[in-house]
Amino acid sequence: MSRFKTIGVGIAFCFSSYFISAQLPVSQHPMVVLKDFISIGDYVSRLVYNSKQNSLLFAAVSGEIYEVSPDLSTQPLPNLLFTSADHGITYLQGMAMRDSLLVVCGNYNAFQPLTTGRVSKAILQPNGTWQWSVLAETEPYRSADYFDHLFSGIVITPNADSVIWCSGARGDHGEIQDYYGQYPNLRNLPLTSILLAMPASSQNIILQDDSLFLASNDYVYARGTRNFFDFDYASDGSLYALENSGDRDDSDEMNRVEKGAHYGFPWKMGSNTNPQSVVPFVPANDKLINHYSRAYKLNFFTEDPAFPSQPAGIQFKAPVVNMGPDADFYRDPISGTVKKASAEGTYLQTFTAHRSPLGLAFDNGSLPAPFTGLGFMLSWSQGADSAGLIYGSDTSIGPFVDPSEDLLMLMPTNQNLFDTIQCSALITAFHNPIDLEIVGNYMYVIENRASDARLFQFVVGEPSGLKVLEPRLDVVVSPNPATNYVKLQLPPALLQQKIDIKIVSVLGECVHTSVYTAASETFTLSIESFSPGLYTIILSTPTQSSTSNFVLTH
Repeated sequence: MSRFKTIGVGIAFCFSSYFISAQLPVSQHPMVVLKDFISIGDYVSRLVYNSKQNSLLFAAVSGEIYEVSPDLSTQPLPNLLFTSADHGITYLQGMAMRDSLLVVCGNYNAFQPLTTGRVSKAILQPNGTWQWSVLAETEPYRSADYFDHLFSGIVITPNADSVIWCSGARGDHGEIQDYYGQYPNLRNLPLTSILLAMPASSQNIILQDDSLFLASNDYVYARGTRNFFDFDYASDGSLYALENSGDRDDSDEMNRVEKGAHYGFPWKMGSNTNPQSVVPFVPANDKLINHYSRAYKLNFFTEDPAFPSQPAGIQFKAPVVNMGPDADFYRDPISGTVKKASAEGTYLQTFTAHRSPLGLAFDNGSLPAPFTGLGFMLSWSQGADSAGLIYGSDTSIGPFVDPSEDLLMLMPTNQNLFDTIQCSALITAFHNPIDLEIVGNYMYVIENRASDARLFQFVVGEPSGLKVLEPRLDVVVSPNPATNYVKLQLPPALLQQKIDIKIVSVLGECVHTSVYTAASETFTLSIESFSPGLYTIILSTPTQSSTSNFVLTH
C-alpha cells in the first residue's frame, strides 16, 4: 500500500488530476447511485464488514489490514490495524469475518520452491483489542511458481463454528509443473486443488501433505477445485463459490458448495472436458486454446499419455447454469467464432471465459426490491477482442468481446435457488474490481490495481412511499419462473381491500399498474406481453405493501 486520499464524488473532477483521467463506474439502474469513494493504495485483495464495530476492513496482498468507516464522506486516512507480523501471512488472498471472528488465509514463502499455506484468526475482545492465533498451516510443500494458486478464498459458516477455505491447483489445467527443473513430473499434491475445513476453535493444526492424513482427520471438505476465490451464503443457506478456469477458453464457474462433492478439476472446466486428459490430443487443432496465453507460449498444452485417469465412481458436480443475457459469450469449438449463448437459445456453465469472477455477495434481506435476495458478482479482467486479446496488449488475454470489469446481478430462475441464474450488468466501468460487501442498503466495491485502487460506496434506494409488510403477509407468486401468467396467493389480511398492483422490471421500468379488490385469496394476472426477464410485483394498500420477485421466460 502506498498512499491514501479521500475525495467526494461532487468535487472529484475539480480537485483530483487522477480522477479526471480515470473513469468512474457507471450504474445501469436508477435505484443504484454512486455516493462516494476513496483511493486506498496498491494491490488490495479483500473487503469485509465488522458488524461489531461498524467498520470496513480491507486487506492488501502483502498482508496489511486497514480499517475505514462505512461513511466514506467523513473518513480520515484509513487506519492500519495489522501487518503480516500479526498473522504470519505474506501473500494474503482470503479474508472473512462473522461476529467477533476474523480469519485470513494465504501463504508465506509464496512462489518459492517450498511454500507454506496458513489460516490465522483474530478474535475481537470485549475491550476492543484483537487476539491473534494460528488456526492451521501446512507443512512446506512443493510450489509451481506462477501457476500455483495457493490458499485463496475462505468463508466462516453461519453459526461461526467452522471455517472452509480453498487450497488452489498447482498448475493451469492439471499439466506437469516443475519448479525451474526441480520436482520433475509433478502435478497436483494432496494439499492442492481441494477445499479444506475445520472447527473455528482449532489451534496450530499442522496439515501434512498426505491424502490419508487429510481424509482421516476429516479436513477435506470437497475436491476438484481449481481456485475457489470467493464464497458467500445465499438467503436459503446454500453456500456458493466463484472459480476461474485456465488459459484455455473454458467458461469460468459459479458452484454450489457441498461437503464431499467433486468439482471436476482437472478433468472438467466449465462444461468442457479437458482435452489434455484425452489421447490423442493435438493442441494446434484445438480452437479453444488461446495462442496469446502464457500456458500456450510455455508449451503447457501437450499430448499427455500419462495424464491421470478420472477417478472411478465419482460424479462431478456441474456448475451453475447462466441463462444470460450478460456474461454468456463462448467460443464455438468447431468454428472458433465467438457466440452469445442466450442469443443462440442455449446457456453457459457459468460465465464468459477469462472474466475472472472474484467477488461474490448475496443479499439476505437488507436491500429493497427489486434487489432483495439477489446475488452480486464482480469480474476482475478487462474486456478483450474476439481473439481474446486485451485491447492495447499483445500478451494479455481476457474475456472475448465481453466488457467485464463490472458488477453483475445474479437472479435465480427458481425461487431463491441459484443453480440456474440470469445475469445482468448492474454497474460497469470499474478497474480490476476484486471484492464487495453489502451493508444495509449500501454496496461497497474495492479494486485491485498496481496503484490508486479505489473503494466505492453505492446507495441502493428504496421505492418511495412504501412500507414493507411483515413476513407473515408476504405475497406468493406462482409459477416461478412464469410463462404467460402469474397466480398471486394473497394473505387473508388483504381480503376485501383495494390493492394497488405495480410490476417493475429489473431496470426500474414500471410495466403494469392496476387496482384489484381482493375477493378471494388467489387471482391470476396476464404477463404474456412482457419481455423475458426478472420482475418485481408490488402490492400496496394505503397503509402497507408487499413485494415479490418472479422470472418470466416465455
